[in-house]
Amino acid sequence: MELKKSNISYSRSDLKRNIKLPQEINSKLAHLIGIHLGDGTLVLKKNYDYWISYTGHLTEEFQWYHNYLLPLLKEIFNADFHIQEDRRFKRSSIRIYFRSKAVLSFLHYVVGLPLGNKKNCSIPKTILKGNDKTKKNFLKGLADTEFSLRFSNKTTNGKYSYPVISYGTSNTNLAKSINSMLLRYGFKTYSRFAFRTWRNNIPLVSNCIYLNGVKNLEKWMKEIGFSSPKHLTKYSIWRKFNHCPPNTTLKDRENILKGNLDLNRFYSKPL
Repeated sequence: MELKKSNISYSRSDLKRNIKLPQEINSKLAHLIGIHLGDGTLVLKKNYDYWISYTGHLTEEFQWYHNYLLPLLKEIFNADFHIQEDRRFKRSSIRIYFRSKAVLSFLHYVVGLPLGNKKNCSIPKTILKGNDKTKKNFLKGLADTEFSLRFSNKTTNGKYSYPVISYGTSNTNLAKSINSMLLRYGFKTYSRFAFRTWRNNIPLVSNCIYLNGVKNLEKWMKEIGFSSPKHLTKYSIWRKFNHCPPNTTLKDRENILKGNLDLNRFYSKPL
């Protein structure tokens, strides 16, 4: 789908750095839009300071931010984003950030991504008007950042082998839209919308979508997939060993796949 950019203006800095903007919604931009709804933020300050940033988990997403997200942003916008690591205990994170009037204006006014808080946002119309390939790449980006993949011990042998892909958000409108999109593509979902949960004695509105079972997982990997190693390593272990225990780090899973770490050590009882 071709994008209309007649209202976009470039700052002097944008022109000096040769910032470019996409002409249409392609697979990579659709993927980035999904990533942005998960990890991204657009901030327009009063002094006309334009910030685009992405924040993720320092250990689980370090290599994905360096090896995938940075090159993706460079390819789409010809922009050199800065990268920052916060290694404080319990607040560790990795952050990519950039200042650009043209890029922020494009993502907000053309693509339809929100400024600031995303708690009331919806799927951008540029995605909803796109084809199936566009929508599936958008889902992939959102899943890379906001979905989880785990395996439960639903089976009687004590192994964590039953796959569950899940998505949780406080945004009821977005959750319902994502669920409708998944149903359209033939996934069998279990969903709960606008139910109350509590955190630190404060009531919160929650929404959850679950894709349970082997058929859902294999359909997901065939039609949509993941790009983030935090998901891909879990899937690879499950495919290789028919189970994948919880409470492993990305480094643990990489060592398991290399044969340098015993998978069974993550079970409290011998299998």
